[in-house]
Amino acid sequence: MVRMMIVEDQAWTRKGLLQLIDRDHLGIESIEETENGIEAYERIKQGGIQLLLTDIRMPGMDGLELSRLVREQFPEMKVVILSGHNEFEYAQKALRYQVRDYLLKPVQSTLLHQTLEKVIDELNDGKEREIHLYRMILRQLLEGNPLEDTDPIGIFSEAFGHSRKRIVRLRIEPFVRTEEYLRLAKQAFKPYGIHAIPLPAEDESIIFLSVEGTFADRTLKAIFTEISDKLQGCTIRVGLGQWFHNADHAWISDLESVLALQLCESNGFCEYRESLFVDASHETIGIQDLWTSLRQQDQIKMNHWLLQWFPENSPQAQTRFRCALLIKSMLQRLEDEIGDSLDYYSLIKRLKFIMKSTTHSEREMVQWVTETFRRAYDTMMNNETKQGKQIVGWCQAYIMNHLNDEIHLSHLAEKVHFSASHLSNLFKQFTGKNYIDFVTDLKINRALSYLEESNMKINEIASELGYSDSRYFSKLFRRIVGLTPSEYRNNLGIEKRR
Repeated sequence: MVRMMIVEDQAWTRKGLLQLIDRDHLGIESIEETENGIEAYERIKQGGIQLLLTDIRMPGMDGLELSRLVREQFPEMKVVILSGHNEFEYAQKALRYQVRDYLLKPVQSTLLHQTLEKVIDELNDGKEREIHLYRMILRQLLEGNPLEDTDPIGIFSEAFGHSRKRIVRLRIEPFVRTEEYLRLAKQAFKPYGIHAIPLPAEDESIIFLSVEGTFADRTLKAIFTEISDKLQGCTIRVGLGQWFHNADHAWISDLESVLALQLCESNGFCEYRESLFVDASHETIGIQDLWTSLRQQDQIKMNHWLLQWFPENSPQAQTRFRCALLIKSMLQRLEDEIGDSLDYYSLIKRLKFIMKSTTHSEREMVQWVTETFRRAYDTMMNNETKQGKQIVGWCQAYIMNHLNDEIHLSHLAEKVHFSASHLSNLFKQFTGKNYIDFVTDLKINRALSYLEESNMKINEIASELGYSDSRYFSKLFRRIVGLTPSEYRNNLGIEKRR
């Protein structure tokens, strides 16, 4: 359905146009009227108008100027111009502003109808292509199968901006009534300013919802109830994921909708809440303890936690929900540590399959989750090792270039965004020395080079290496080398004479 505006300063002409336009046949939802371009432009800026039928000569702002502004700011809008003047200059400007058609007054009913029908068909074709694109992009976001040279997150973010979004899953029996339900849903959401994109499927259909500003969830429930009441003789279950803003979180809301749908009874409506999946007897088993054990690479603690989380003889439904809750939380909370190494979308697909499957035993589900967490553990260990080597390597290079400075461990730790204690442990792990001994050995080795290759005085070498007290430097040198700097240089002279 198309929303149209007529801009004409003569009231009798507006009335005549309204009488000529067959709204039902053309699929026009509403026709608004204004008497000049200024009022029309202010209304157009509020959004919603798709087709503009405007006169040219009007007080304040004429139709050509209005067309120019529309072309610049609302290029998707179709514009048809009415004029009492068959002048080439007007037509030329209209073409420049990408006006779709140019009708001369008095307009004939048949010509007006044909012109509007052609323009509305173009609007509907463009809308269908747009919806098809959004459906394709949405499937990519939910299934993780991006097409080559596409950016699904970028396209979706640009289209829906910072609106609130959520994923809804439906199971309708008999299935043949699904298309009817989705059609009713689109119509029901429209008055509330909710953009709905349906994704029909054989088992469970999906509706993507997008709304600007606040919207009460109880109103959403009332809308779904109203739709269900219109489909007599059907069994309808509705599962809602939580609202989200960022396009790359669509999979979370989708997974939540799968979980919520599992709890729906016949003709039920269920919104996802984590409290639905954890009974009171397990509230003391904090999931945060699991993340802590993973980050600390404490496999014993992790295995103990999993045993508590999956008690023996639990109902299969509860075990299934607990599996889903853990995997969902892991993917959300450990994203930085795990990265892409666990293949997010493969896990999500597998999890959705298990949630819907009736053939997987409780033991198989728990085994899969346990194996997934052990893979996460191994991944984090490997990442920690790789990152540790890189950090220590960077620190070594930095120290070598700043041996004449007094480099405190806390200063270096701040540069790499680590705690001093953690960085100290990394030095011990990858160099076999603690931080102070490592830096001292580098400085002494540099001092040996100065003594062997230059005529620098001992106090100059000490100063060059960041030691303000040359006597302290000499004692430190003797403790490590077994000779004072002077003795070492004198021995070099003996060796050279030999």
